[in-house]
Amino acid sequence: MGYSDTTVSLTAVKDSVMIVSITNPTVDTHYYVNYTAGSYTLNISADELKLGSSVAPGKTITFTVKLPDIAGAQAIKFNFSLVPPTFEEPGTDTDNVTTNATAIIEFVLNGEKFGLNLEKVKNTFKDWCDSTDRVLFCRDNTVAGGNLNNSYGSLNAQNVYYTLEWVSSTKYNIYLYYSAQAEANLGKYIVVYKQEIIYNSIDKEWSTGDSFKGYGKMQKDINGNGIEHKIDENGNEYVVWYANKDDVPNGGVIVE
Repeated sequence: MGYSDTTVSLTAVKDSVMIVSITNPTVDTHYYVNYTAGSYTLNISADELKLGSSVAPGKTITFTVKLPDIAGAQAIKFNFSLVPPTFEEPGTDTDNVTTNATAIIEFVLNGEKFGLNLEKVKNTFKDWCDSTDRVLFCRDNTVAGGNLNNSYGSLNAQNVYYTLEWVSSTKYNIYLYYSAQAEANLGKYIVVYKQEIIYNSIDKEWSTGDSFKGYGKMQKDINGNGIEHKIDENGNEYVVWYANKDDVPNGGVIVE
């Protein structure tokens, strides 16, 4: 068995048990989203690793995986994100607000109705957000075949908004931000997390890429305030996002 980052390559017989330990070498806490294993389904103990499980800097998470029959080398990747499942309530000393932000990432990727990884299904994120319509706000109720506001609300994720951006045929960005902060700060810059979504041409599957914490300006969008988006010189829509405070235009008011 060999590994690279969080990718494990192995051959196994049914019900083989693998104990996996993953150490976070970064300076930021990361949160578990899902795994990528081609067509294989793994049995992972939910008590040890579940959606939103955190790994602090320098810490290790250990979990047990029960494997199916795997003939020949198969790559398995455990996907983590910088995006937290809770956001801190701005300006208060109260407990963090549960947002289910990591559940939104999984919803966009693998949701049973609209997920990017659905095949031969109309009216999914791939149809709504593409090279023609490049930016999609989570409260859009005009998309064909669905009402995003209702759909993502069923995740109990109303405390966080998201905006999906088509970048290329092999890349999307999801921008996630605290909804109360978005509604209270029209025209100001708030904390916005960016999660890259990358298409793996070998597995033919979308999965998480890099993730970042940054800032975005709030503007009016469909049924609420969303991150700023503009039209470039070629007539293409794009999201305006800044990785650092110093990148925010001079005079921009930043709220944290």
